[in-house]
Amino acid sequence: MTETDALLLRVETPICAFRPFASREYQDTYPVPTPASVYGMLLSFLGIERDQKTRHEGVRMALALSPSREEAQTVNEALPLRSSVFRKFRRVSQTGYNKLKKSPDELDQFIVKARRPDYQDLLTDLELWVWLQAGDDEHDLPAALSAALSDPSSIRCRHGGLSLGESSYLVNSINCVTEKHLPPRVVALQPSEKGFYSLPVWTDHIHDRSRLIRFELTLTSPHPAWFTVAPRN
Repeated sequence: MTETDALLLRVETPICAFRPFASREYQDTYPVPTPASVYGMLLSFLGIERDQKTRHEGVRMALALSPSREEAQTVNEALPLRSSVFRKFRRVSQTGYNKLKKSPDELDQFIVKARRPDYQDLLTDLELWVWLQAGDDEHDLPAALSAALSDPSSIRCRHGGLSLGESSYLVNSINCVTEKHLPPRVVALQPSEKGFYSLPVWTDHIHDRSRLIRFELTLTSPHPAWFTVAPRN
């Protein structure tokens, strides 16, 4: 496989957040999108339901961000800008809610008590670069995305807007581009056993097959640092 046969996408979103699993009270965010969130967004674009996510298991992916400041000299200076908002959260899982055996009035009171305001960090003005290459996936995800971008009317089963993360984090644009559109430098997600960030590449809490990969963030010239999107064996 060569880099020349890879699909390159540019994704732009004004606000988004990627909450670490360990976050509890204060809703912080990873400084970069998680591979699992990006994969989910691409499947959503194609109208693929969550229970069919294994359809493209094994695809190869690489991720990078445009620097938030052209004059940035370090990774921290180049990371997306952050904002903090004060919003209302629900502190109970949907599974826990469904298990409750209460009257409608009691359920309403339970929901009200489970909601309270708190702070949340957001990433702003994100420009994401996604390289994709067919790997061990049974179906060719890059080819499917390329066809859908060429003829959006061919997607007949999508629901709602396209989001990167939560449903409120709407994507402004997603385009198939060439390498000449890349900036001179990017913040690249480099797979590394010594990387500081352990990011989810695959989430599966039902069958306990979630998979994390350690990544190092580097400010470098744009070239794909490949990893495979697949669950834990």
